[in-house]
Amino acid sequence: MFQPRSKQPSILVVSGSLRTGSFNTHLARQAVARAPHGVTARLSDAPRVLPHYDGDLDTATPPSDVVAWRQSIADSSAILFVTPTYNHALPGVLKNALDWASRPFGAHSLIGKRAAVLGCSPGTSGSKQGVAYLRTILPFLGMTLVGEEVPLPQIAERVNLETGWVDDSLDALLVETMRLLAS
Repeated sequence: MFQPRSKQPSILVVSGSLRTGSFNTHLARQAVARAPHGVTARLSDAPRVLPHYDGDLDTATPPSDVVAWRQSIADSSAILFVTPTYNHALPGVLKNALDWASRPFGAHSLIGKRAAVLGCSPGTSGSKQGVAYLRTILPFLGMTLVGEEVPLPQIAERVNLETGWVDDSLDALLVETMRLLAS
């Protein structure tokens, strides 16, 4: 099991979208910027770089990207997941990241971490299905959920990808979510 390298509170933020113009990744970046004073927050690129989970690769010397991903989780006191919904569930890259993170089963770095889940969509669903699905999985992996299930529909009206603007209610949600994770 990986050991944290620092006792300073830190929040790892993970987007389930790889798309350059992703609203979910935009929210993830905005959440990083709203970390409470004295708390480090950073956006992970693990979903983009991890190989597909393969038990044959999950040995005492797994791929270096897997080692880095597992260590980044160990170094974090909490994780914010920001996810779209793909086919009424999680995007495959986010599920893959969780598959790598949750090994070895029962002795992995997710156990005991605080977690929050947000998701948005330009349509009316607000990524409700992906958020609900992920909130179901995380406690099984030993994580403690904080915050409520909040779908964020019609996100294009509430953010500007070019300027970084988010509306006031969304800004308040990001600030509160990061506060809960840092508590």
